[in-house]
Amino acid sequence: MSDPLLQFQDVSKSYHRGTEEIHALRHVSCTIEDGEFVVVTGPSGSGKSTLLHVAAGLDKPDGGKVTFRGTDVFQFGSRKRARFRRRNIGFVFQFFNLVPTLNAVQNVSLPMLLDGIGKTEADKRAEDLLVQLGMESRLHHKPNEMSGGQMQRVAVARALIADPPVILADEPTGNLDSEAGAEVLAVLKDAAANRGAAVVLVTHDPEAAQIGDRRIAIHDGNILAAV
Repeated sequence: MSDPLLQFQDVSKSYHRGTEEIHALRHVSCTIEDGEFVVVTGPSGSGKSTLLHVAAGLDKPDGGKVTFRGTDVFQFGSRKRARFRRRNIGFVFQFFNLVPTLNAVQNVSLPMLLDGIGKTEADKRAEDLLVQLGMESRLHHKPNEMSGGQMQRVAVARALIADPPVILADEPTGNLDSEAGAEVLAVLKDAAANRGAAVVLVTHDPEAAQIGDRRIAIHDGNILAAV
């Protein structure tokens, strides 16, 4: 039997706010398989974003283990872990996190350039992907020349550019109107259905919560249900 794509094994993570200790994750165990669309729900401060940050290798857990196809993500040093992220994890943020001085193609191709891919090849792949996402009229526009929905499509394209097996999306529709949000969710759903990527979507949006293959409910750092 093959190892799960992504697995949390008894993972805990705490932060300190002054003298107060915040338990963001408490002995969390769950698995994510190839091609799944998993929705993570819970109130603000429940640990949803921490779950994504630990999954991406951004925040090291205090206890437990996070594995990718059986390999402990945190056995790597910071540089090797960054390379692992570029090649295996696509991240979509609520606030887009686009570079304001770069146009759409340049924002999308940036992860490829950081990974040593030549500019001509990286830009071509970025253009092709943006066209697939309906952004052919905005290829050379900068973020301040785009709508929120268009910026999020660019952000999704950037997450998909390396064909990563995992897409982590942290409230990607939180700053969008309902129509733009639905379009972005459709793109993420396609990533799972047709690209074979596992998508883990954190959301407060009840409509977005309905589109996953299964749901993980988290509260005060504890998983209450995984169905």
